[in-house]
Amino acid sequence: MRHLPYLFVVAMLALPFTACNHDVDDVFDRPASDRLNHSAAFYDSLLASAPYGWIMNYYPGDGSYGGCAYTARFSAGNVSLASELRLSDTIDVGTPVVSKYRIIEEQSVVLTFDTYNPLLHYFTEPSQQNVDGWQSDYEFIFMRSSANGDTVFLRGKKYETEMTLRRMSAADANYIERVVRMNRLVMSVPHFYATVDGRQYPIRIDDLAFTYPDASGDTTLVATFTYTPTGIEFFKPITLGGVSFSQLSYNETTGELVSPDGRVVVLFPTNMQQLVNTYGQWNFIVDATKPSGQCDQTLLQAFHRPVSFLCTIEQCFIGRNLIFPDNDPNEYVIGFRYNVFGQYTLYGCYGITLRDLGNNTVGIEGVEKAYGYNDYYFTPITQRILSGSPYHVEFQEGNIQKQIRLTSIKDESIWFCLSCE
Repeated sequence: MRHLPYLFVVAMLALPFTACNHDVDDVFDRPASDRLNHSAAFYDSLLASAPYGWIMNYYPGDGSYGGCAYTARFSAGNVSLASELRLSDTIDVGTPVVSKYRIIEEQSVVLTFDTYNPLLHYFTEPSQQNVDGWQSDYEFIFMRSSANGDTVFLRGKKYETEMTLRRMSAADANYIERVVRMNRLVMSVPHFYATVDGRQYPIRIDDLAFTYPDASGDTTLVATFTYTPTGIEFFKPITLGGVSFSQLSYNETTGELVSPDGRVVVLFPTNMQQLVNTYGQWNFIVDATKPSGQCDQTLLQAFHRPVSFLCTIEQCFIGRNLIFPDNDPNEYVIGFRYNVFGQYTLYGCYGITLRDLGNNTVGIEGVEKAYGYNDYYFTPITQRILSGSPYHVEFQEGNIQKQIRLTSIKDESIWFCLSCE
């Protein structure tokens, strides 16, 4: 006689005990439908119980774009949303927009923003350029709430967009306005270095991305975040120099960003670091059409000269190369945006090195003609700038540099002002 497999025998023995169990949820105190109904009522009451509303951190897509700060107030089927973003030309930043919401029962309890709200549905609606939009959700499954009911965790129904609601208090007044202020403070200067327990690491803060080295130092990682009134909060905790952290607070006195335990400090850049870096551009303060501007007369005439060739220089800058590394190997350039015949806007640059020589002195040395460079239009400008190197830099008072003056150490008749505003 063949022996039946052991698992089959166990299953057959268990059959009499399960065959008549039409609702496996009977093992709980109440049927599944009752439990869903109870959960829906609980979350509906919870959302409406916050008189000041909720802080809503929303990360479009998979979180790789960074997060957006919202406030949300729920009442009687209406939700009033405000955002730090300008997603419509007709809605000022921080202006509340009211739309409908519902809490529905499906396989789980779902929060749906089911009437159009431009502040939220911007990330969910498709377009001709992007048929899936930002691959973000407007329907969210309630995952859980904190024991005290002050935090609610949700996950997008379709794209699993993560979202957290945190109960607001009277202290959170003008939340969006304060978030916008923090964004401006952090982005007022570029950031290049952080210290962990005194050891320095290269980092970069660019919009909503924090770039930093991994443990080996050989690989660069990127973490996204959202702004808060006191600093930045990361999408996921990150580890730098062996220290893990999920937020950084802004020090109003020093301009530094500091982890809660004080071990991680994002340093405020020096004046020269604000000038010599591969992330920024410093514009010549010149109107080439008149001509007028803040530079010596010979340089001013060089800017104006292309007008006789039906070319207008609309912008000239020193700094980051916009097309590096795709078409041009130079990290630093003297860059030009110019219009030809009043019809075509073009771009050209001349590769340079930009060096901090100490004692508020900067070196600007030529490397090569680069992408889109035109000898007839630009050579008189680049030759005069390069011939004056090195330059003494006259910085503004204060920590944030927006306008500076460079005067040639070799020939004081060569000078110009630059602005990054």
